[in-house]
Amino acid sequence: MATVGRKLLWGGLVTAVVLGLAELGVRAWAPANTQALISPLIFQQDTSAISSPGPLAQTKRFGGPGVVTRSEPAGVRIFFFGGSATEGFHMSPWSNFAGWYQRLLRMVVPDVPIEIINLGAGGVGSRQVLQWVRSAAQTEAADLFVVYSGNNEYYELRALKASNPSFSVSAELARRRVSGLHLYRWLRDWLRPPGDQTSLTTTTIKPV
Repeated sequence: MATVGRKLLWGGLVTAVVLGLAELGVRAWAPANTQALISPLIFQQDTSAISSPGPLAQTKRFGGPGVVTRSEPAGVRIFFFGGSATEGFHMSPWSNFAGWYQRLLRMVVPDVPIEIINLGAGGVGSRQVLQWVRSAAQTEAADLFVVYSGNNEYYELRALKASNPSFSVSAELARRRVSGLHLYRWLRDWLRPPGDQTSLTTTTIKPV
């Protein structure tokens, strides 16, 4: 029995070393050829730029909501990121979280131009929000990022389950954990090229 235990232990160690070397090899060979995680949900696959040229010279348009502002900040520029709670679903631009924050700041510091750019979008999860924050940090001039996210993670799993009855929550969470490994992503794209992956639409989701 002890011999079997030692064989299993050595087998596990050898496997761990081989996988570790393979991971280092893939990182050196193809360090940036694969995405860390590809969501099967369409609303989690937005890879468009944070901003694009605006309708007039020296202006730009931000995100899905189509916020148009000057290319260069006139004062303090603050970005808001998150899901529908940040977007202000069923609320006016001035009564949602970002609008309330802007009105409060303008009252507190009336002599400082305050510009709030609300990039909240309904349904997005923390992974998508993180991608947007990184993109904005690399390309935009900002004084502050405000992030309110995390409440859509449960909704996302509900959407996946509703779109595919055979969906396994445990398997999906495991996939997210190993998605940080380059070896896993390389094998994933080799076995199932990105062009062959099917995006799932969100059917009517029952209220939580």
